[in-house]
Amino acid sequence: MCGWRWPRWQSLPGILIVTFIFRQLTCAKPIVKSRTAIARINSFLQEYISGMHVVQLFNRERRP
Repeated sequence: MCGWRWPRWQSLPGILIVTFIFRQLTCAKPIVKSRTAIARINSFLQEYISGMHVVQLFNRERRP
């Protein structure tokens, strides 16, 4: 049985195209939503922590 076989590397472009389309149709919006939510939480925490630092510096000032 010495038949012709489809080379594996020739299937790769089709698999990549199908994967890309699947990701764009199903995964893009949830990923953007979760990244936006995480960015909002991170910015809130950063502002809160830096605000605490400023308040602590004002409490250390000498008062006349």
